[in-house]
Amino acid sequence: MIKLDQKCWAESRCKSSPEKCHLHCPAYIQLQRIFEHANIPVYLQYDIKLRSIEKTRPTFLALAEIQKDIIQYVYKGKNLFLWSASKGTGKTSWACKLMKEYFFKIALRNDLSQRGTFISVPKLFQDMRHAFDDDDLKHKIRLLQYRLMTLPLVIFDDLGAQNDSSWVREQFYIIINERYNKGLSTFYTANTPLEELAREDKLGERITDRIKDGCNIFEIKGESWRRGENE
Repeated sequence: MIKLDQKCWAESRCKSSPEKCHLHCPAYIQLQRIFEHANIPVYLQYDIKLRSIEKTRPTFLALAEIQKDIIQYVYKGKNLFLWSASKGTGKTSWACKLMKEYFFKIALRNDLSQRGTFISVPKLFQDMRHAFDDDDLKHKIRLLQYRLMTLPLVIFDDLGAQNDSSWVREQFYIIINERYNKGLSTFYTANTPLEELAREDKLGERITDRIKDGCNIFEIKGESWRRGENE
């Protein structure tokens, strides 16, 4: 029997015994293809355990309901904005948890297509700036922009952690506006509320107005509990 060349993403929910796991498993093949292009941080690709405390319980319960119906949530092009004044409260973890649930539920219906990707907004903006003087990077950015405007689900992580040029913000607006017009599902995480991001020295009202239109907004309260394995 050909053994898996890495841990399977569906290991915790697969009904097959470990000795029956192999490279030709349809679920493994589909998930490998999906995760190959999803860019989810390695520490968030597998089981994510999140501790619920009294302050976070209402939000966590609401997000758990979205998780149960994630296929319809994405299919209907619903959007999500998770923010917290503190780092390490679970914003990125929850966004990735929901994306992974979507991947798991559509894996066996998939045709080896890309289904979603995770993007660090500070890194995206940095690459956009550098693309001015780098033709190779410019080509890569154009391909990335096309993916960001067409994939069923995208996570934009750490929104507003950067101040940038009006040109870079305009490129970002084009991406999220295109996703909005196509009815594609987008998740955002940030350390500040949208009202703060609407300032002109941040993202500006044009971008934040587009984000909040038809978006479910949740604040995750509490202090950081990150110890290296969770956000």
